[in-house]
Amino acid sequence: MGYIDRELGIKSVSGIKKYLTKYFKDKGYPLELDCVKVASSVRCFWSINNRLHQHDMKGSVIYVIQEEALNELIETIQKSLPY
Repeated sequence: MGYIDRELGIKSVSGIKKYLTKYFKDKGYPLELDCVKVASSVRCFWSINNRLHQHDMKGSVIYVIQEEALNELIETIQKSLPY
């Protein structure tokens, strides 16, 4: 596992949002989410069944965020989806 900028070509917060939107759309879950850079992490928000969820990926800049953190975010979002 490497860094998201090298392994996945994600170099910005909008890149994370685009990657996640495509990932869940391809799985059959058109998900609306937003990502914001805050002091020491990237905070992602999404809404399911009128309930707001959030998750922080630790990292002061995008190029230090590892794929593990992105996979953890994906798992957190999947747990919130109604099956």
